[in-house]
Amino acid sequence: MAYQKLQANTAINVAISNNYDIPSPASEVVSGAVDTFSVGTTMEDTTVDFIAKGVKEGDIVYNTITATAPTASVVRTVAANVLTLADSIMLASGNTYRVFRPQENRGCVLYVGVGGDLKVLTAGNDIVQLTGVLSGSYVPIQVKRVFDVSGTVTDVVGLW
Repeated sequence: MAYQKLQANTAINVAISNNYDIPSPASEVVSGAVDTFSVGTTMEDTTVDFIAKGVKEGDIVYNTITATAPTASVVRTVAANVLTLADSIMLASGNTYRVFRPQENRGCVLYVGVGGDLKVLTAGNDIVQLTGVLSGSYVPIQVKRVFDVSGTVTDVVGLW
């Protein structure tokens, strides 16, 4: 019996989001840790010059510490080291982040650490609900986005 062997060469911890596609790790612009944040949507990292790094409107920011509100897009660069985000995702000083440039998303295969129900946007732009995905399993569908369905699956990794 023939089978397909999964041979990923890059991966990312997936931020479950109703609004943002899974970015390719190759599209990372910059990463760091937040020095200060406001309860609103402003974040500051004095160790990074966002303008020099080319961060611009529409880039996607991942909070790599929390799963509560993990993603937002950049609305504007306020100063060399200050960004305004579309959503409040930085919950404390020291939260680490990664900024990605949106690009054509052909999708990735998913590894699901903790199983449950999974709602995804496929590379073909179909939205499908997968019920009862097992913990520790792979989803052999090219996926562009994992929707929030009340935290039923966690520890999802995108593999390319």
